[in-house]
Amino acid sequence: MKKLPDNQIAFYQSPDGSVNIEVLYAEENIWLTQKKMAELFDTTPQNITQHLKNIYAEGEADKTATCKDFLQVQ
Repeated sequence: MKKLPDNQIAFYQSPDGSVNIEVLYAEENIWLTQKKMAELFDTTPQNITQHLKNIYAEGEADKTATCKDFLQVQ
């Protein structure tokens, strides 16, 4: 992926068009909401939340480095 300016939104679509994902690029990281992660992996946001809790509990990732609070309007 080419480098994007901070706070840009990028859109990706799978070759067959079945997956459309928008991501936020900020501070050299790609960010997805739990809802978008669920769409990407064809599961529920609750399932993503459970997996993330397990990842943090097992120390596989640092929550402060991999989680940001964003307000979402739905």
